Amino acid sequence: MKTGSIFFGSFFIVLGGLFLVKNFGVEPTSIDNLTKLWPLILIALGVSYLIGNEVIARVLAAVSGVLGGVIVWTILQQFTPSKISLFTSSPASADSIANVQSLVALYDGKTPRARCKLEAGVGEFILKDTTSHLLKVDAKSSFGIYELRQVREGDTEEVEIEMQDAEVTLGQKMTNTFNLALNPNPIWNIQTDIGAAKVDFDLSAFQVQHINIESGAASVKLKIGSRCDSVRVDLSTAASTVKLLVPKDSGCQITSEDDFSSKINASGFTKYEKSVLRTKGFEEAPKKIYIVLESGLSNLNIERY
Repeated sequence: MKTGSIFFGSFFIVLGGLFLVKNFGVEPTSIDNLTKLWPLILIALGVSYLIGNEVIARVLAAVSGVLGGVIVWTILQQFTPSKISLFTSSPASADSIANVQSLVALYDGKTPRARCKLEAGVGEFILKDTTSHLLKVDAKSSFGIYELRQVREGDTEEVEIEMQDAEVTLGQKMTNTFNLALNPNPIWNIQTDIGAAKVDFDLSAFQVQHINIESGAASVKLKIGSRCDSVRVDLSTAASTVKLLVPKDSGCQITSEDDFSSKINASGFTKYEKSVLRTKGFEEAPKKIYIVLESGLSNLNIERY
């Protein structure tokens, strides 16, 4: 059995078992700082790939899967998405302590390029709407507030959005929903640095030339458009599920740091060289999408629309 199968098998067994125990009214002990140990998963899996002893490699994969399951359960025990209640809680009490914000970056139409950098922790992050401003944020968070900074650098509007004063109380039901709207006119460069999160970005209405997603354990869905001739997508995630929607009229190339093609479900792609997959006619396509994977722990599903 492959170490990847052992990791994900252990991960889902532990995660499902903890939810099952929770449903029967038993409260497993939650360790507030346990989520900080997630890099141990990378270390254990890295060692399991390097050592020659298959038995030890399988044990390390199982241990890292168990740790991953416990960490994700610990996060989900505290975080409740805005429309999905994982545990019994009082929506009224959650709303009463949430900070509701509306932030705007101004746009005069004179700069052809824009860059957005988002730094946050646990939460649900959605991008699908347009705005006449440069960008607009509607957020609700029970454990911090967002700060927006805007500056013009040459022909580019630079916007940084960062969560401030983030405080999490053990056992607190957390809410952090972040809705982002962008102006469709500038050429965008988007960078995110977030923790365990749900990300749902529909970029089809925007001229996004580069998007970089860095996250921990996450569920990521990206819909890429074809308004730019060349689009680069960088994904650096750990123990995540990633779904990409790419237009059929664009050629697409997937490159990974290692040969992780077994974790990639991409219909219509063929292997070009080690760690590189391409759609048919990629070199001749007038529009191209370059996807770069920087983690071997994610399952990537690609659909063409």
